[in-house]
Amino acid sequence: MTDERGVIRTISWRDLFPWLILLRTFRIAIQPALLTAATAATLITPIGWWAGGWMFLPKEWDEDRERYVVQYPQQHGLSLADQLPPAFREYLPQSITGIVEPYLQLADPLRHIFHVNLTLGETAYYLFGSLWSLAVWALAGGFITRYAVLRL
Repeated sequence: MTDERGVIRTISWRDLFPWLILLRTFRIAIQPALLTAATAATLITPIGWWAGGWMFLPKEWDEDRERYVVQYPQQHGLSLADQLPPAFREYLPQSITGIVEPYLQLADPLRHIFHVNLTLGETAYYLFGSLWSLAVWALAGGFITRYAVLRL
């Protein structure tokens, strides 16, 4: 019988605890480049909605401001939060949270596209705004994801 004694020189913590990669992701998430990309997307998204309103919605001359003002569509019916089925609402928090509210804000314009009482201009406005938001966040999300994957 051989008596081999080995000395442990290093411990591979990544192999021993693979979940430690989650701690590295926080360092990546607070990189200035990623925060700048998310901030830029947040600021650019309303600009597209404004441009869509200017292109597709009727304008009215405002005497006080001496300029044209876009007439944005009124809410048609109940909001998406009010139309959720009771079984689904049972699992959501009673108050609007930071997780539920962004979903409702992104999904509500898509619901308006299919509303019966919309004019052609309002439908084009909601469609343009939804596609604009999708394009902006796909670009920003793709950049953020690629950056994070390369750093990991």
